Amino acid sequence: MNKQEFRRKSLRYLPLFILVLICIAFAIIFNKFVHETHAATNYAGTILKLLSPFIIGLAITFFLTPAVRLLETGFAKLLAWLKRQKKLRLPARFVQSNKTHRGLFRVLSMTITYIVIFGLLVLILVYVIPQLGASINSLFVLLSNSVTDLVKWIKETAENWDSTPLSSYIKAEDIANYATTQLSTALNVVQDMIRNFVPLLYQVAFRFANGFINFVVGVIISIYLIYNRESAIRSLKRMTYAIFKKSAAQRIISISSESMEIFRRFFIGKAVDSLIIGLLCFIFMRIFRMPYAELISFIVGITNMIPYFGPFIGAIPSALIIFMTSPMAAIGFAVMIVILQQFDGNVLGPAILGGSLGLKPFWIIFAVIIGGGMFGVVGMLLGVPIFTVLYTLVNRFILSRLHKKGIQSSNDLDALEQERLLREQSEQRERE
Repeated sequence: MNKQEFRRKSLRYLPLFILVLICIAFAIIFNKFVHETHAATNYAGTILKLLSPFIIGLAITFFLTPAVRLLETGFAKLLAWLKRQKKLRLPARFVQSNKTHRGLFRVLSMTITYIVIFGLLVLILVYVIPQLGASINSLFVLLSNSVTDLVKWIKETAENWDSTPLSSYIKAEDIANYATTQLSTALNVVQDMIRNFVPLLYQVAFRFANGFINFVVGVIISIYLIYNRESAIRSLKRMTYAIFKKSAAQRIISISSESMEIFRRFFIGKAVDSLIIGLLCFIFMRIFRMPYAELISFIVGITNMIPYFGPFIGAIPSALIIFMTSPMAAIGFAVMIVILQQFDGNVLGPAILGGSLGLKPFWIIFAVIIGGGMFGVVGMLLGVPIFTVLYTLVNRFILSRLHKKGIQSSNDLDALEQERLLREQSEQRERE
């Protein structure tokens, strides 16, 4: 065997050799990750902190781009209508240059969108946050009064304990000692909280300042990305075509755009749905004069973002909070939540989301459980859109394979099943 033939046969096994090396490297990295989970978590946390402004910017871009695009379309239609009006005279440069009015429309659309969004944030900070603080403060006052009443009841019970039938089994001194020990422990916990309050306040202030800086940088990044979104998308496509083959690059771009659309439809639809449910909850609680309307409505609206399980996650602690004030109000709240969720599941949710996800309820519950089990609340929130993307890809692969085998409809499957049954019956008759 000469060197050229040996080299040609060796090159035939080169892809397999590279694949084996990649698998070995992945196994080593995974083993190191498993044995050094804490260090890997610290590294991941550090990387996320460094990238947090870019993540915030991408998130803002992701959510605000549809609104900016909608306003741009509206301005373009308005310009087309103005051009048809013969009595109006527009500047010739503005009418003739598509680039001029495209840039102007984008700037106007971005300005309006950011003003509306940040106006809503300011409204939340000025009105909603103080109301939440007042509700939480009144809740702490209620807890303090409940503890005082409990201590008073324990003292009265201990004083009259000798006249009760249980006095022969349990002594009053034991009850008093146990109550004193528990109250001393609770008092020590409160003192530790007060002692650590000032350092905690500094820590919270530092984190808030750091988060605010990251948010401002993220807003600046989002402004750049939204204004130059065509060039940014074009750069990503160029890089994809440069790295992968043409067919693979086209599939990656198609899957990426479809995945982005699924995520956008899910989050925007659920956000609007949860906002409406939170507002309805607040209105009904105000009408029926239920306590802690602001706090409870906020909890219900936020947890409603999680499909199926979110309403229960928000309703159970909320009902317990109301129960401490008024048991009858808690029962009324539970009835109200059931009615709201029926309205959300049968009327509001389908009207806003429609069939955009294309998943059966079983698969939505499956995605929420698996996502929550792996990544907690974040996994419960992201599990449904991620599973929707995977479900779409697997379903597309199955349809492609069936199409190659000539199976294009349910009738073809029924015909194949009938053929299988006939063959089994024929084989059974031959054996007999």
